[in-house]
Amino acid sequence: MEISLALHIVGVVMWLGSLLVLTRMLSACEEGEIASPFSKITKKVYFGWTLGGLTLTLLTGLYQFFVRGASYYMKSGWFHGKLTFLIVLIILTVLVARPVKMVSNGENVHQSKMMMFHGITGLCLIAIVFLTMVGRVHM
Repeated sequence: MEISLALHIVGVVMWLGSLLVLTRMLSACEEGEIASPFSKITKKVYFGWTLGGLTLTLLTGLYQFFVRGASYYMKSGWFHGKLTFLIVLIILTVLVARPVKMVSNGENVHQSKMMMFHGITGLCLIAIVFLTMVGRVHM
């Protein structure tokens, strides 16, 4: 169980850390400026780190959920809040695929949208850590 929790944390760092970096990189280009230098890097970050971290996080999270017992988690209010923010982050991760593709095609992305994605990612990360730590302490 401890190994899966450690891998879960590594997955979260990979996923959300790379998503924060990626959204910041995508917002770095001025409007009207083609972001071609970022095209290879953004694809590598997205497909290597972001999706890899998401996969590791989901697999280890599901393992913990079923090994410890679904009833343990489903009785906890903090877990429902965590799942809500998790769903937001999964949707956000899927939405970032389009700007990554746009950059690789030499198209421009909207700076304001990328900064919004960046902010939402950070807020979800803070909320999940807070809910998990406070929730587990009070169990």
